[in-house]
Amino acid sequence: MIITIDGLAGSGKSTLSLLLAKHLGFFYLNSGYLYQAIAYILVTYYHYDEMQLKSPNIVDVQAILTSSLFAYQYEHGLVKIFFKDDIAIFLKQLEITKYTVFLSQNDAVRSLIRSYQKELVKNKDTVVDGRVGGSIIFPEAELKFFVIADQKIRAKRIVKQQAHRGVIITEAQALQQFIDRDNADMY
Repeated sequence: MIITIDGLAGSGKSTLSLLLAKHLGFFYLNSGYLYQAIAYILVTYYHYDEMQLKSPNIVDVQAILTSSLFAYQYEHGLVKIFFKDDIAIFLKQLEITKYTVFLSQNDAVRSLIRSYQKELVKNKDTVVDGRVGGSIIFPEAELKFFVIADQKIRAKRIVKQQAHRGVIITEAQALQQFIDRDNADMY
């Protein structure tokens, strides 16, 4: 069974998806983490700059996704993404989030990541957390939800999350990031 929980950034979809997966004993797929991981790997290991991320070499993205060094794992309520080492801790950095937007706008990158996602959840009961999980990636999902939240509430959530990571941003900065991400994610 596949359950999709989609929504905009900061709407609470990740928290809800993770709690539901834990409660049901399902596999949890955070599709955003895959985009963030690819962005992080391209910047850190392939030395991409911002301009290159806007038009990444698809061979590089494919090489990452098929590499024996790359793995997405979910166990006991924790997501780990490996590329040589566990890189999950680096994926919510503001710079990586910004870079992720570039990748998510690239049709070829989206296609490769969607194929990886489908293979990853094959024969697994799964809760999918994303933006378009139920409409585009898993239209066959048995249950589909779309979570919404007021922009100010979303901004407060992100300010709190970033502060927990030692990064200080204002609600106005968080709100502008949402507006930019929401506009970029409309496709």
